[in-house]
Amino acid sequence: MKKTVASAIALRRKYYWKAIAVRNAIYWLFYHSDGFSRLVAIVNNLQIYFSVFISCLASKLLGKKVVVVFLLVKSHYGWVKEVLSNLQAQPKLAIQIFSPDDLSMLGLKYRCFSTKGIIPTRGIQLMPSLWADLYITPASTTAGNAPYSGPRVMFMHSLVSIYGVYEDNTFDGYDYIYCTGKHHIEEFRELFRNKGLSGKCLIPGGYPTLDAFLERTQKLDTPNSNLVIIAPTLLSYATENVSLMTHVHQLVAWLVSNGWSVIFRPHPINLEAGNKYLPIFERLIDSYQDCHAFEVDRSNDYLESYSRSSLMISDVSGTAYTYALGFGRPVVFFEKTEDSNFARGLLYKNRHRVGRTICSDSDLPDAISFLMVNYTDFTQEIKDLRSEYIFNIGSSAKYFADNIQFILNGIKHPEWIYV
Repeated sequence: MKKTVASAIALRRKYYWKAIAVRNAIYWLFYHSDGFSRLVAIVNNLQIYFSVFISCLASKLLGKKVVVVFLLVKSHYGWVKEVLSNLQAQPKLAIQIFSPDDLSMLGLKYRCFSTKGIIPTRGIQLMPSLWADLYITPASTTAGNAPYSGPRVMFMHSLVSIYGVYEDNTFDGYDYIYCTGKHHIEEFRELFRNKGLSGKCLIPGGYPTLDAFLERTQKLDTPNSNLVIIAPTLLSYATENVSLMTHVHQLVAWLVSNGWSVIFRPHPINLEAGNKYLPIFERLIDSYQDCHAFEVDRSNDYLESYSRSSLMISDVSGTAYTYALGFGRPVVFFEKTEDSNFARGLLYKNRHRVGRTICSDSDLPDAISFLMVNYTDFTQEIKDLRSEYIFNIGSSAKYFADNIQFILNGIKHPEWIYV
């Protein structure tokens, strides 16, 4: 009996823990896989996954292609609104929109699904859609969250250069990039060539947001010649060294003491409760709360405040080019570091055609004086630059809809750039 027990113990020592080690290895292998994360997400959110599945199945049975759109925040809808409007006219397409934000206030006629709370074990925001014929998003960081099937199209949500703004691997997972202008074509070709990536397509598409601006600005009144808008980039760890916020007090002080009215338009994220940099903005706003020549724009739609101003002061923010190319009005660029990662690209090289660059608040008086004296020349130069650089002005959304079959069917387009 003792020998039998001893043998059993020896056998256990020899094989049991080895079996446990193998089991654990298999478990962690699946735990650290996208497939396991997706499985956990489905189990935890069966109801919404089932609803999406039925919607996809119904579309397929009707012979439709499923177009999945992901909006990281509600405001992203503005970047794809006209694109979706053009696609909706095609009866063979079924459009589904996913977002963690509540889209009910937008009154959309598409099928909308919430992704709020659908976070699997690895902490990635996933969409409850397992397949699609096409994935579209203006959110640059979501390629890994897309359905397993179908090509992935990234719409640039800013005219600004990709240099200094995005992480090195931001665009790796996208098959198509809808480029706003020649500068993006040049920059992406360089990026993918340096990374050794192939199988990418650069679409000379344009910028639907700019088109919407141009349509609306035709109905606007002449701007106030003594009103300037200050619009810094999103203040974050990546932009601390290039933001104009370190000099904003001096800039505002000179402006209001020299007959200018100021609209201060911070990035909305910096005004959110709990934002690390909120106190910096609150100090400025509190300092001028009794100044009749200073106001803060907290609105979701900045068209009204932009339209009232005659020029903008910004830094590396893409809104500087949206303002200049959308309204045909000059910009004062505040630049703090000449060796910045942001100081690259075609648009950066053409800043002199958009406005003037200053490196200190003491440079502001001369820059503004020069721009106002030569205002008409600058408005014309900006329009010329827009025509030279931006694709399909006035029809960028229609261009995508007219050519979507090239993407859906995997056919090479004669005008597109393949790298």
